[in-house]
Amino acid sequence: MSGGVRRRKKSGRSITYPYCMAMALPAMIVAVVAVLAFFGFVISKINVPANIVAIMSCIALCVGGYAGGYVGAKNRRNNGLAMGLLCGIFMFCILLIISLFFSGKLMGAGIGTKFALTLICSAVGGIVGVNHKGRGY
Repeated sequence: MSGGVRRRKKSGRSITYPYCMAMALPAMIVAVVAVLAFFGFVISKINVPANIVAIMSCIALCVGGYAGGYVGAKNRRNNGLAMGLLCGIFMFCILLIISLFFSGKLMGAGIGTKFALTLICSAVGGIVGVNHKGRGY
C-alpha cells in the first residue's frame, strides 16, 4: 500500500441547473437586500441626488448577480460561465416581473445597461465560483 491520499470517487451524477438556481436564489436575494439596506442607511444620513440613487440600485443589482453566479457555480462545480449567465438572466427576469407588477412598466430607461451589467457581474461570479478552491474536502 502506498502512503498516498485516497480520493473519493465521484458519484457520476451532475448537479442540475434548476437545483443550482434554487441554491443561488437565496444568495441573490440576501445580497441585494443587504446592499440596499446599507444604501438606504447612507441615503437617510446624507442628501443623495437622484442619479446617485440610480447608480446605487445598479450596484445592488450587480452584487446580487455576482453572489448568485458565485453560489450557483460553486454548487455546480463546472460550466461557471454558463451558470453565471443563467443566474443573471433569471435574476433579471424576476426583476422585470416585479417591476411590471408594481409600476406597470418595464423599469424605464437604462434597461439594456442594467441587463448587460447584471450578465457581466453574474458571469464573473460564476467563473470565480467554479475556480475557487474550497476547504479541501
